[in-house]
Amino acid sequence: MIDQNATQAAIRAGYSPDSARSTGTDILSYAHVKAEIERRRADFSARAAVSKETLIAWLKFVQTADFTEAFTCDFELKSRLDIPAELRSLIQSVTVIKKPGKYGENVHVKVSFPDKMRAAELLARHLGMFDAKESGQGFTLVVNTAVVQAPERPMEPVDLGAYTINLPKAENTDNTNT
Repeated sequence: MIDQNATQAAIRAGYSPDSARSTGTDILSYAHVKAEIERRRADFSARAAVSKETLIAWLKFVQTADFTEAFTCDFELKSRLDIPAELRSLIQSVTVIKKPGKYGENVHVKVSFPDKMRAAELLARHLGMFDAKESGQGFTLVVNTAVVQAPERPMEPVDLGAYTINLPKAENTDNTNT
């Protein structure tokens, strides 16, 4: 629970550093150890008032936030009170860079916000939408799909102007005998 590292936990418990990795992995497979870790995580989460739902909501907010609301139309940082509080809470850092210029001091403000792509990736992973594997060349996405067997229904072409698609024929909902 200290650092979420089974190897380091095994070393702290007195096991040999040479075998700590395999020992830590073995211990994590015990049902009573898993149950105790889950109990402690739930207790910590309750005390910290953090849940999966709040983290997912935060990730969704990061993903959909309009960071440009923090700036004027000239892309200068608005005053603190002019930035919506929810957006201010997402500001990770503000760096002021002052450089001497021809007509006085030039001041540049650098504002860092959370990475929207990372938020999207974490949401998608949580929802089981894909597994992302990072390599030196970038990301490889494996889309998780499910095969759904639908009952056979007759299809009919529907003309959409530039193209035609086949859609299932509407079922007869009329219950009268004709």
